[in-house]
Amino acid sequence: MGKKIVVVGTTDLTHYGDSYGFTPYGYGEEAKKLMKGSDSRIIELALRMRSVEIRKEAQNNHNACGSGALAATVAAVKAMGAEKGYLLEYTTSYDVMPEGDFEMAVGYAGILF
Repeated sequence: MGKKIVVVGTTDLTHYGDSYGFTPYGYGEEAKKLMKGSDSRIIELALRMRSVEIRKEAQNNHNACGSGALAATVAAVKAMGAEKGYLLEYTTSYDVMPEGDFEMAVGYAGILF
């Protein structure tokens, strides 16, 4: 049809902390490291265009609250010819605005396909 199409999908990643009822790693630096590792697994699935695996990863590890939107985005851009994603940036709310020892954060990633 000769039209340019833009696909936008959005999800937060891990919601970690007492406020979210999710603290499987405890608190402190090790917890922050493990949270980021969990986020990296779902990011890697998106970058590798593994839409089918995204929902299962999120269900098992609680590392994306909108995994259906992420999976649908990946499936759509793959159907349109994208071969991989590019991570623009990953951060957490704690990285942006740290308050004391690590106790809570939400993960965020910008990915371009």
